Amino acid sequence: MRARRKKSEAGFTLLELMVALVAGLIAILAIYYMSSASAHHFNEQQRLAQSQMALRMATERIRRDVQRAGFTAVPNTSRVQTCQSPPGGTHMAAIEFLDNADFARLQQPASNPNLAQADRLRLFGNFSTGFKYMVRGVTGNTVVLQQNWQAFQASFGDPANYDGALFAEVFRPGRWVHLDNRKGQHVFSQITGVNAANRSFTINPAPQNSCAVSHDAIVTPLQRIEYAVVDETDPELTAIFANDVSENERGFGNSILVRREIDFSPLGAPIAGTTQVV
Repeated sequence: MRARRKKSEAGFTLLELMVALVAGLIAILAIYYMSSASAHHFNEQQRLAQSQMALRMATERIRRDVQRAGFTAVPNTSRVQTCQSPPGGTHMAAIEFLDNADFARLQQPASNPNLAQADRLRLFGNFSTGFKYMVRGVTGNTVVLQQNWQAFQASFGDPANYDGALFAEVFRPGRWVHLDNRKGQHVFSQITGVNAANRSFTINPAPQNSCAVSHDAIVTPLQRIEYAVVDETDPELTAIFANDVSENERGFGNSILVRREIDFSPLGAPIAGTTQVV
């Protein structure tokens, strides 16, 4: 009876304990591997979904801007009857395509380049409003708009709720205006100043007397929009990506598609404060 009692009180042997520990370790490692693989797959799917969403939004934005190219302007200023030469004699086309102009901005590892190209797209038209406006009068180089014109009130409010700040933004100095004298003649000039209180702006060059730009003329603000590829060294994006070192740690930086407004010089210099990450 004493021997039977000692046998019933005996525990696991060392071999049994080691076998149990190994079996438990194998089970834990299998579970960990499966959960890790599932988490990695989930993160990859989330990243892919975000990339696809960003691509769809970028494509839709580009599509809308391309549709507005030349809107309330002309497809090409050199192909219409202009009453006088555009500012600086520089003609503008509604759509300008620069083949692979930003290839140098594609940050690719030298050991495994993806052979991608980076084109640049420039658009010319009215991207700030959806209307044309009627001229009240032109004195020298000063153009005053008719505030009772329906399109003017739809954009900037009626006289009691006039938004002068928005007017100043739409007719920002440096942009162009398109003046239509209702005789099939077009006048393009550059805005040099704006007086929101008087609903007016100044332009250069002033319309010639022969252009007959008077109170019945129609005017439209014009911009140049550019889609370009940049990297974190771009001055407009330095502050945004100052703390993003994840890509740089791997030896190359981010290539970023941006939308920005450019001036009307032949080179099209970016205008500060207009860059947006697409």
